[in-house]
Amino acid sequence: MAGEFTIPENLNGGLFFFGGIRRTVCGINTFPVFEPRTGQQLMQCPCADAALVDLVIGQAFAAQRAWAAKSPFERSKILLRAAELIRANLELIAKWEVKTNGKPLTEARSDIESSADTFSFYGGILPSQMKGQNNGRFAYTRREPFGVVGCIGAWNYPFSIAPALAAGNAVIYKPSPFAPASPVLLAELLKAAGLPDGLFNVLQGEAATGEMICTNQDIAKVSFTGSLLTGMKIQKACAEPKRIKPVTLELGGKSALIIFDDADMKTAVEAAMLANFLNQGEVCTNATRVFVQKSIFDEFQNLLLAEMERKLIVGDPLDERTTVGATINEQHLQKVCGYVNRAVQQVF
Repeated sequence: MAGEFTIPENLNGGLFFFGGIRRTVCGINTFPVFEPRTGQQLMQCPCADAALVDLVIGQAFAAQRAWAAKSPFERSKILLRAAELIRANLELIAKWEVKTNGKPLTEARSDIESSADTFSFYGGILPSQMKGQNNGRFAYTRREPFGVVGCIGAWNYPFSIAPALAAGNAVIYKPSPFAPASPVLLAELLKAAGLPDGLFNVLQGEAATGEMICTNQDIAKVSFTGSLLTGMKIQKACAEPKRIKPVTLELGGKSALIIFDDADMKTAVEAAMLANFLNQGEVCTNATRVFVQKSIFDEFQNLLLAEMERKLIVGDPLDERTTVGATINEQHLQKVCGYVNRAVQQVF
């Protein structure tokens, strides 16, 4: 049953969500939650232990069958309602995303709007129809849910669960410990949209919690967005005998942007700006290197520097004028500073 959705003012209500309720839990192991824009520690968040992971996965397993039995039209109504609620609360959700993530407010708005579009898109999926009839033969596609899927998300784009729910799955979502708050808001929003209890659950934790999710026998599929090293560990954990399960990995890249002398210079500069500076450069598909043909290098460099001076404004992510916000944590800041210092040393 659909209900009201209100944005919380703080994190005091807890960062866990299961059984249809936002909760606080007790745990021996904890991790600090920081606000990137200020560096202030907001709280110590407990990590889900094995008993809690098993409990929540069991609840999701029990709830998933009824969800899968619903018609695509019934599931569609809930996802479309979720899209409406996201758009209706876009400004407040975006500000929470800024506090959790450090990205500029203008980019956070765009990301949340994109999330609403994703829910709208998957909410519009209709039952497969028979196609391919020819010469007495026919082919058709039958879409069936996996069951309970484990999603281990990234800190830069944490709302990636609409396809799993649309297909009739239950979701166990473990956010990045760097940005744990936004998925809990999404869970409360889905509850208000009418999503039955037990179908979207948020468990906080670090690597050990993620491993428990991956190795649980009732998890039928795992998706992960993050580093190459962690992705390799997850793929190995999901390939053990008696628990082989499909894995979807979106891993960090080392993309190169290559610009030749026949490129449109204006378009090339725009591409370089987008590929290098979107979300402070903290996007796995961003370009880490730009190769420019020597004959046009000086022209490209001058145009790019002028565009950077005009458009890149470093500041408070909640300031409307800011286009470059805060890095996700101190470790990332020092890593970026290291790259800058290395470049300066190489040039001078």
